[in-house]
Parts: sequence; C-alpha cells; structure tokens
Amino acid sequence: MHSINSMTTSNSKIKYPIAWPAAYTDANRTETTVILFDGHHLRMTVRGVGFIGDDFDCFEPQITIIDDNLKLFTCAHSWTRRAELSECRIECDIPMVMVGSTSPIAELHVILDLGHVMERGMLDREDLKLSLCVDGITYQSIGKSGWFEDEKITETHLCPEFERRRPGTGYRG
Repeated sequence: MHSINSMTTSNSKIKYPIAWPAAYTDANRTETTVILFDGHHLRMTVRGVGFIGDDFDCFEPQITIIDDNLKLFTCAHSWTRRAELSECRIECDIPMVMVGSTSPIAELHVILDLGHVMERGMLDREDLKLSLCVDGITYQSIGKSGWFEDEKITETHLCPEFERRRPGTGYRG
C-alpha cells in the first residue's frame, strides 16, 4: 500500500482537489497526466480512461473490465476481483510546504514501478522511490520497501524534519 492519506492532514485550510503533474509509462508509451487528490482518493486519466484509488498502487479503472479501452492497459485482477494497474510506472511531483525550512516550498518526486502480474493477481514487485528537494538539496529514499510509510522512515534518517512535513500544508500531523 502506498498511502498518500498517511502523509496528509484533515486541516480545513487545504483547498481540494490538489493537482499534481504526473507521467504514466507502460510498454506502449509515456503519457503525461495529472493526479487529483480530493483528500481521500487519487484520480487520474490516461488514454481517455479514468482511474481512481485510495493509494498509488490501487488505481482501478472507472470503466467495466469488459470495456475495449481497458485493453490499452495491463491490470492485475486480485482475489477481490478488482482490476488495478500493473506493469507500469507512475511518476509525480508533489509540492510541499515545509516546517522549519528556510524555503517555504519543497518538492517530493514519486516514482512507483508496478511489476508484472503473477498467479492469483499478485504483482512480482512494487518499487517506490522518493526524492525530496529542499533548498536545492535532494534527499533520496533507498527505494527498497515499496511502501510510502517505510520510505518516509528512510527519509527521516536522511532529513530529520521529513516526518513533520505534510503535502500542501505547513502543519504537523
């Protein structure tokens, strides 16, 4: 699970939806898109197909699984019978207001590689890499866990104030 909700706050000063520039890449090509976050769900449109998910690795098509447009994508069909994007890369840049920084804005660059579908709809890998750029210095996660929460812990060791940062806010959560 690559939870963006764990990185946000329910503070009423945030104006939703928040839009993040993004790129979707698979075996066919790379598409530029925008990821919209409404405080609860992530949404993006690729090749005319809308996707929604609670996490970056749970983007489900907003069309039926028999729709011909879904053939443009590879989806894992898990035991829950949901179709989720797989065999692709999702990249986005999330601007962040920083606590305790001389620069009020930093940027979190997210790269998520969703692997190949194995038996029972599981993926062979989910690789997550985070890069946080603050005041011209870039802090990179190791990218071994596949989880936002664990990569954030890695970032905390490199940049102790990372744990207090929240996308789009200056508040601690």
